[in-house]
Amino acid sequence: MDEREGIVTKVGKGDELRFKRRLNHPADKVWAALTGPGQMSQWFDEAHFPDTLEVGAVIRFYHAIVDQQSEGRITRLDPPHLIEWLWSGPFGKANLIRWEIAAAPEGSILTLMQQIDDPAILARTTAGWHICLDRMQALLDGAEIQSHMEGWQGLFERYSARLKAAGVT
Repeated sequence: MDEREGIVTKVGKGDELRFKRRLNHPADKVWAALTGPGQMSQWFDEAHFPDTLEVGAVIRFYHAIVDQQSEGRITRLDPPHLIEWLWSGPFGKANLIRWEIAAAPEGSILTLMQQIDDPAILARTTAGWHICLDRMQALLDGAEIQSHMEGWQGLFERYSARLKAAGVT
């Protein structure tokens, strides 16, 4: 797998999903695409960030494809380099999501980490984040943003096979 691919490692009783993407944009522009008003809604699902980002504040999400709501309670914050939240909703146990943005020559490196306790959702979650990160990059690059479902099935099948071969699912 190249660095664009999600990597899953065993951590304690659960798993950790990690993506690392090199982006040709400075950290503050990537931060704005993640936390700016209306920005995440363009490449993820409908997202409503609080007016003031601070530890303890709540981000609200609406996932139209499955007609579900969820929320992220911010647990760590260091703009424009780090935001972490405890994500909870009807999809299972709350899990931690961390976004890190590091400066790099000619841009930045975005790392997404999610802790997942249910191996049954790893392949679909990995495929979903893969698509969302591709969509985020398209937004940053000023390119056309593909549908959430564009290419998802193929990624799901590929990640399912890799995780099964690794004995994860």
